[in-house]
Amino acid sequence: MCAVAVAAMAVGKGLRYVLARIPTIRHQDGQRHPRTRDLLAFLGSHGIFAGMICDVTGRLDETTRLQFDCPLKGRPAILSVPSTVFKESWHYVFWDGKNVRDPCPSASSLATLADYQVFEVIPLTYIDERPVKHFKS
Repeated sequence: MCAVAVAAMAVGKGLRYVLARIPTIRHQDGQRHPRTRDLLAFLGSHGIFAGMICDVTGRLDETTRLQFDCPLKGRPAILSVPSTVFKESWHYVFWDGKNVRDPCPSASSLATLADYQVFEVIPLTYIDERPVKHFKS
């Protein structure tokens, strides 16, 4: 359910709002999780896009390696981190541009990036450039 909680944080709505709008499937761990594509579609329907634009000079081919310059300060993102609950699994947290907001009940309310081992960063772009509203319980 961390993905649902992170989606709620990103759009500034409650869990019930997100659960009513995003399908979930039961995984091997017995928990219900949204598929990544459904999570991204939900965010997109709220004017939030995952990823970023890369400026390119010259021609590209299949061997081209793109490198991005993406400062995280001030840029919201979804972070994939090791789960503290499920062994050998990952967990989503929300980076609001200043602090990490971890939906795990046992996590501190605000943490820094240095508090986590980050596997993956999914930068978020708000097309209407509204300020990020924080999760409401």
